[in-house]
Amino acid sequence: MGNANGKVYNDTSETVKIYVFNYADGLRKIPRDEKSISPGETVHVEALPHGSGLIVATGRQDKGNHYALGNGCTVNVSTIQGSGGNPWHGVTKGIAVATTLVVGGAANAIGTATANPALIAVGSISGQVGAGLVGDTGE
Repeated sequence: MGNANGKVYNDTSETVKIYVFNYADGLRKIPRDEKSISPGETVHVEALPHGSGLIVATGRQDKGNHYALGNGCTVNVSTIQGSGGNPWHGVTKGIAVATTLVVGGAANAIGTATANPALIAVGSISGQVGAGLVGDTGE
């Protein structure tokens, strides 16, 4: 399978800037490509291979209108302009933030324990004392 590809035709009376994204890019922060299309002009667009095609948009992230363009298809700019926003931005951003917090927290805990091994030993001993394993006289 080659790259996802299609065409965008500017059927409006103004020059329009579009952004091209890989289909699986939910955040759509960094476009694969950017094109300025003059009235009456058709441009070829490509993104990473995906069976569903690619995304063409008039904005990035949660801005502008986003349109899923099927492989080998052509879309008019006016269709993109009426297609609505990016429905995946909030969901994907939430997952990215949550993953960063979890991974960052774990890395911080590992870094702290590595920098001060005594914390592991003290924590282990105090846990064992409470469980009756170390230094518990039964009184």
